[in-house]
Formats: sequence, C-alpha cells, structure tokens
Amino acid sequence: MYHNRDTIPAANGEKLMSTALDTYITIRVNKTTHQNFMDRANKYGKPSDVLREIIDAFIDDRLVMYPNPSKESLYVVRTEN
Repeated sequence: MYHNRDTIPAANGEKLMSTALDTYITIRVNKTTHQNFMDRANKYGKPSDVLREIIDAFIDDRLVMYPNPSKESLYVVRTEN
C-alpha cells in the first residue's frame, strides 16, 4: 500500500514529526539476504526506518563500511570529501 506521508521518530525520540516520503529507492537481493536483514532490522524497529537511517548516515558521512575481500572493487580509499 502506498503512503505519500509517513510518520518518523524525531531525533530526540520523544516527539514524532511528519514528513513527505514520496520517492522510492529499490534494490533486488536474494531471499537469504532479505530474510537476514528483516530479522535483524525488526530488532530495532521497522525495516524501512532502519534503511532510512542507513541512508541518512551515508549522506551525513556517519556511515563506516569495512571492505569485504570478495567485493573489494566496490571500495575506493577516500582522500577528500
């Protein structure tokens, strides 16, 4: 079901703020990856909230990823912002 508005927790965790969520980011993963993510994300809240926080952390330069040796080509050593 499509919702053009969603309620997300405020940074202080006390109040709720409403913001328009009108654009999608979609990826394809295998069933095992999907289930593993859902199981782990549900421990922290809704999986969509976890994904939003990951995206916001990436944008804010708060996300740290350690290279997986089998996917090392995805990582470039960053020297500048």
